[in-house]
Amino acid sequence: MKLQEILAITLFCSCPACAQGPPTATPSSASTAEAPGLKVRGLSFQLDSPPPEVFGHDPSSVVPQPGVKLDVKSYLNHEFSGLPIKGEAIIFTTSEDPAGVKDPAKIVAKVKLPKGFRTGIFMFLPGSGRAGDPPFRVLVIDDSKKDFPPGSVKVLNLSPT
Repeated sequence: MKLQEILAITLFCSCPACAQGPPTATPSSASTAEAPGLKVRGLSFQLDSPPPEVFGHDPSSVVPQPGVKLDVKSYLNHEFSGLPIKGEAIIFTTSEDPAGVKDPAKIVAKVKLPKGFRTGIFMFLPGSGRAGDPPFRVLVIDDSKKDFPPGSVKVLNLSPT
C-alpha cells in the first residue's frame, strides 16, 4: 500500500511540471526584439570627468529627429538603450534638440559604425584634446553573440601607441 501512495504522490507532483510549456514572449519583449535600430550600452570609466547626459542623433536622417537619450554608466549590466539609428554614424550631443548637431559646443562625440553593427557597447573615452575636436571619442565594441559568444573573454588594449 505504501508503494501505491508513493507512486500517486510522485505522479501528482510531477504532472504540473510536465504540463508546462516553454515560456511565451510577452508583447513588450517581442516589440523590443523587433524594434529597428541599435541595442547599445553606454560605458565610461572616467569618474573624475564623466560625459554629460548624452543624446544620440542620426546625421543621415532626412527629417531632423530629436535625439534619443543614451545612459552612460561606469559599469556594465544587462540593461541596454534602443537607438533608432538607421545610418552609419551617430552624433552625440548634450541636447535632445536636432539643431544641437550643428553646434560644436553641444557635440560630445561623433562615431562611425562598423558595417552591420546592431548591438554593442559604446565606450566613451577622452577626446584628442585638439581645438575643434569633440571632448570625447567613442570606441564601438560589437557584443553580438556572433562576435562575442557566451563564455568568451574580450581583452582591449587602450594604451597609446
